[in-house]
Amino acid sequence: MRVTWEGVDIENTEYSKYLGITLERIFKHHCGNVRQKTHARNNLIRKLTGTSWGGDTSTVRTSALALCYLTAEYAAPVWARSCHTKKVDIALNETCRIILRSLKPTTVEEIQALSEIAPPDIRRDVASETE
Repeated sequence: MRVTWEGVDIENTEYSKYLGITLERIFKHHCGNVRQKTHARNNLIRKLTGTSWGGDTSTVRTSALALCYLTAEYAAPVWARSCHTKKVDIALNETCRIILRSLKPTTVEEIQALSEIAPPDIRRDVASETE
């Protein structure tokens, strides 16, 4: 189907985006996109931890909350009930590991408690209740 508006052809897209949210029934693509964005920001945080001028834990934690968590939780009340939120949770757990400079064998519960950041599912529930 071809749609034109004021003489300009409008492209047909498989997944529509509105205010940064990929609209589809189960939000699979949106959660995948959020995971990729969070992973890219995790790489920036990882580089920050490797420097001598910004590597203390409080600076890294503040940067991670600003860069990773805000990106990952944008419009969370809309997609929080999706079955694909685990993709985002894995990236946020990696963020906590970077903050603490902990190794992979450290459990998720321990890294979240030590970093003093609530688990992603609880943060999404609180955001949903306040909306």
